Amino acid sequence: MVAEVVTAAPLSEAAKAQLIAKLSERVAQPIELRESVDPSILGGIKVTLNGQEFDGSLATQLRNQWAPVAGSMRDEQGRLIATVSVVQPLNRAQEVVVAAKLSDKLGEAVVVRQKIDPSLIGGVKINVDGKLMDGSVKAQLMRLRTILATDISGGEA
Repeated sequence: MVAEVVTAAPLSEAAKAQLIAKLSERVAQPIELRESVDPSILGGIKVTLNGQEFDGSLATQLRNQWAPVAGSMRDEQGRLIATVSVVQPLNRAQEVVVAAKLSDKLGEAVVVRQKIDPSLIGGVKINVDGKLMDGSVKAQLMRLRTILATDISGGEA
């Protein structure tokens, strides 16, 4: 069985192995992982397996879950403050892209404040005024476990 996986950046070998193990365990058969990279998803992961798609990308979470935020934490210039937790620091170009995507989705200026958190394994976690989008590899694996526990093979796992 083939699992199509889309991420914003290449998965580490350890993350691939963990994902393959979890997916194989849930469907009770070997999984072949086909990975592609699409920076526009910002972070998180999209997985298609057995005709079912799980979209845990940050871009989708932004689009579906966030409305403009009123009364939020702001910097001196009045911009929303987004705390972006990552395993390794974002470079300036990545930080600008994240701020621009958040600004576009939230409808107002956003400033990014980075927080380094190795426990995320990979991906990114964003908090704006208590609203959390967790696109970390750690969270995505937990979400996949939940989804796979229900209906991957047409019934309860």
